[in-house]
Amino acid sequence: MRDENGKPRPVEIQGREAKYDQAPDLLQRGHWVCLNIEPSCSWPVWPQSLDFLGHKIWIIPLTLEDHPGVAIRRPPEMKTEEAERLLYRFLSVLAWQNNCGITVAYRSGGSLPSMVGLNKKYGFSLRKLFDFTEILYPQDDDALIALALMREARGLNHIAYAFLSFWRVLELAFPEARERVTWMSKVLPKLSGSDVQAALKSIADAGIQDVGRHLYESGRCAIAHATGKPIVNPDDPRDAERLFLELPLVREMAVRAIEDRFGILTQSAEFDLHLYELRGWKRVLGRGLI
Repeated sequence: MRDENGKPRPVEIQGREAKYDQAPDLLQRGHWVCLNIEPSCSWPVWPQSLDFLGHKIWIIPLTLEDHPGVAIRRPPEMKTEEAERLLYRFLSVLAWQNNCGITVAYRSGGSLPSMVGLNKKYGFSLRKLFDFTEILYPQDDDALIALALMREARGLNHIAYAFLSFWRVLELAFPEARERVTWMSKVLPKLSGSDVQAALKSIADAGIQDVGRHLYESGRCAIAHATGKPIVNPDDPRDAERLFLELPLVREMAVRAIEDRFGILTQSAEFDLHLYELRGWKRVLGRGLI
């Protein structure tokens, strides 16, 4: 984005009216459906649109007054529920490609893409625009649900429920317990990252040898159920501290499960395979020629 003098616009939050200056299409009246979000990734300060499954979706920027989000001017034949489902699925794809969580705070809409007012003014990470040179869209229903669970888990500000959501990805990718256990035993030693290594060391120091079983019994089951032992007690800070330390293990396994089971690569995997170089050529050649 450039100003009236041709200079690049700074990355800073603008007022509500600025988005209409750059995107007059947002002033077109119709049946607008909007999802107001609270992202954990940087969000644009200028509007942009893209074609997603044959429909024009708008990125609604963060403004001084309103929540950011996504919107669609739905055609008459599309129901509101269908429009919301499309926006949710787009957010899940966007969250996966940006390695972040995106929480839907409110739903809004009307004859114009009206967003809900902000209840905070600071703490946001900003960017000019998203790179939509290539936007993925899995065809498999389970893959779509897996991305939705990842978006939710990464956006949750609750350790135990985030742990459970990540574990649901594992169960979705490997429904059979025996297959899941075998896969986990192969993947766990290959996980990298300082937080992962710290978690593995803590578990080893406690004399636990079967890491996968420990995560299942002391994590997944202890969070989901209150009838057995162990149980995660919200009033016990030791449980919260342990789950916080072990959360990276189940998070990274969920990422690997989506890659291994559904073939959806992370940005780092695409970088290792040099797929980002192909994306650059796509931008040069253009969608029509490709």
